Amino acid sequence: MHKWVYVGYVRAHSHDVRALTMAVPICKEDAVPEEKVVKARRKDEFSYRKWAHLGVPMLISGGDDTKLFAYSAREFTLYSPHNFCPAPQRPLINLARDCTVNGDSVMLVQSVNCLDVLLVSVKNKLTPSTSSGGDATIRQVIHLKSKGSRKIIASAVSTNGMLFAYSDCVKPCLFALRHKGGKKFSLDKIELPKGISCSQSMMFTDDSSSLVLSCNDGKIYVVDIASRKISNIFRPTSKIDGTKTSKEPPVTKMFVSADGQWVAAANCFGDVYIFNLEVQRYASYQLIVCDPPNVLSCLVRY
Repeated sequence: MHKWVYVGYVRAHSHDVRALTMAVPICKEDAVPEEKVVKARRKDEFSYRKWAHLGVPMLISGGDDTKLFAYSAREFTLYSPHNFCPAPQRPLINLARDCTVNGDSVMLVQSVNCLDVLLVSVKNKLTPSTSSGGDATIRQVIHLKSKGSRKIIASAVSTNGMLFAYSDCVKPCLFALRHKGGKKFSLDKIELPKGISCSQSMMFTDDSSSLVLSCNDGKIYVVDIASRKISNIFRPTSKIDGTKTSKEPPVTKMFVSADGQWVAAANCFGDVYIFNLEVQRYASYQLIVCDPPNVLSCLVRY
């Protein structure tokens, strides 16, 4: 006869827990670098690196607070829960800021394995209404499915509304929207340079001249749209001299400043890397010591 033994409890979520599962998620572990990298982190991140290794079972919980926490199954009370998805993700709906087609706004909607390009028409732009219907109409102009129904990871629309990009689990793709007149539109594929892996986050610069992609290989690529070539490659690192001794966590969020000079990238630990697009160099590494949801506001303020 088996008996249950009470071990303890941990309160990590701020709201109700809706899902629990046991998993062994780490299937590959990087080799320990020869030079130890000293990196200031929060207490829970220190503990996570101590117990989260290859073959270690974890308890994973998800709650109404939209957070996912990992716990050491074997040493449940010894280490703090780890919030492994602190950075807010890019929205699935994007509106082109500086674009109108015959007075209508261009909108990009990302689904699991397809993209929709919509035109949003507002009847009375001068007198907004709080009513739920009748003030705006939406028309679909392009429906684009990913190759082989692959899952779409990230997508972006340029500020002029004429360029669209998405990445599935294999590689990113770039398209140009063509207005043929009246209600007719077409989508032309633009070939990206070879060697760019799938992207976790992507966005266009403010002038729509470049596409910035954060890829699975840990690098940030800047692609010039006109020449269709890679204009620069940034390597996020915690060292200001740009040297890299160990694999950095993946970048999950990026912002480009309004003047197109700066790129801010945040990884899954909340660390922020600053790059200068104008002089094509790594500028700064910032440790954001705050609650994970505030990483987004820190990026905007910077």
